[in-house]
Amino acid sequence: MHTTNARPTSRSLVTIALGAVVALALSACGGDSGGGTTAPAADVDPHAPEQTTVTGSMYENAISAQWFLAQPAAEEYGLTLDHIWQTDGAAGLAQLVSGDIDILQSAPARIADAVMQGVDLSIIAGTYQSGPDFATLLVMPDSGISDIADLEGKKVGMPSPVGIWANRLRKALFDAGVDPNSVEFVQVPFGDIAASLQRGTVDAVGSQGAVTEQLTAAGAEEIFDFGEGEFEGRVENIWAVTDDFLKKNPNTVAAFQCSILKGGEAANVRENAESYFRDTLGWDDATIDTTVSVVAVTKPLTTDQIQQDFDDLIDIGVESQEFDMSSIMVPQPDNC
Repeated sequence: MHTTNARPTSRSLVTIALGAVVALALSACGGDSGGGTTAPAADVDPHAPEQTTVTGSMYENAISAQWFLAQPAAEEYGLTLDHIWQTDGAAGLAQLVSGDIDILQSAPARIADAVMQGVDLSIIAGTYQSGPDFATLLVMPDSGISDIADLEGKKVGMPSPVGIWANRLRKALFDAGVDPNSVEFVQVPFGDIAASLQRGTVDAVGSQGAVTEQLTAAGAEEIFDFGEGEFEGRVENIWAVTDDFLKKNPNTVAAFQCSILKGGEAANVRENAESYFRDTLGWDDATIDTTVSVVAVTKPLTTDQIQQDFDDLIDIGVESQEFDMSSIMVPQPDNC
């Protein structure tokens, strides 16, 4: 069992968003609640996957290059990586617990909160590390907003209002003396980010890549960077599975862990990343030229890389119960 049990009284910002997901998960496992089992890596064989094709849900942007560039390495382990594009974090989590997908790209704190509410999940690898200029908060030039202190009483559009961008902004607001609850976080799919800001549906948006280029060309201005300062170098997204999938497919998970790190190495070569932008995302050269390269994870994930983002939520009162991220992390196999 995971070391942290479901919270009977704490009401975090993600409780409502995850309610339907939790109900689905508990129904699927017969009403059992509380964490699951994180399998040791010692006895797994990554060269003998039980399931030879896995489907992952991920965002249709630069942060997913690692998955696609891991395919050659995955084939060496007898594994094929299939995918569907993720519209938002809650939908992706629902797909994972329902079994529609096998692996989910998600924020570490989102996975931790789901576990605390009774969903059996494990983190198996890191995706990418935060860095400056990759993901930013944008406003239109006539918004009257010049820094985050001006967001009080405003609406902020995010692909996930309980995801890592939103939570880092909450932390920055708190540090700036602004009540994070005074800002309304609105869920906006990636494909609608630019239009929502330009129409005035929201006052600010979290943005990256091609969307940032589109908005800055329209005059949008940056007021916050999600990867600067204290956030730089943290692992921003991870790959997660259900514990049921892990128990049934330990070798498959090991094969994925081995291959995804090699995918990270490939993604960190700019030429490879640009090929992914062009061939998979369909970006033109102008968009590619203005896209900051993501720093993909190339080494086994450590607790320190993902613990602080959750601990920040404790500090600002979004979460009320501590959680040890190491309790849901699957060790990297040593026989890749």
